[in-house]
Amino acid sequence: MDSPPRGGLREEFGGAPRVLILTLGLIEEFEDVHTRGMHAVFEDLITPGRSPRAREVIDLLILGLVGGGMDRAQARALVEDGLPAGLQRHLSVAHALIGVALHPDVWDEVDEDDTDAEDGDAEGKPTAVGSTSAG
Repeated sequence: MDSPPRGGLREEFGGAPRVLILTLGLIEEFEDVHTRGMHAVFEDLITPGRSPRAREVIDLLILGLVGGGMDRAQARALVEDGLPAGLQRHLSVAHALIGVALHPDVWDEVDEDDTDAEDGDAEGKPTAVGSTSAG
């Protein structure tokens, strides 16, 4: 699978790899609808014992797919397919999506630190936090 674009992810939805990107406009749209900031949602994702609301996670992924170029109705159908059983996977993807949107250069910085193979994939390159797709 090709590398995702800077600030985005490539995850499987509907049996195919899809690009997810949160642009500033999409982040603002999310914050307007949910009346709290993206950093607050990210804190809920990384703090033990806390979790964002299911609707927040679903909307984040829909907006990420829209940012990657997908039609909003198609994005909604792909994200909502298989719920509620798929919500745990969606939490992991949302974690990675917000993380890469807020810190797009984090993997470049890790590469510069000469990462050991034990800390990443077979070539020593780190894998995306929360990524659930192969390759």
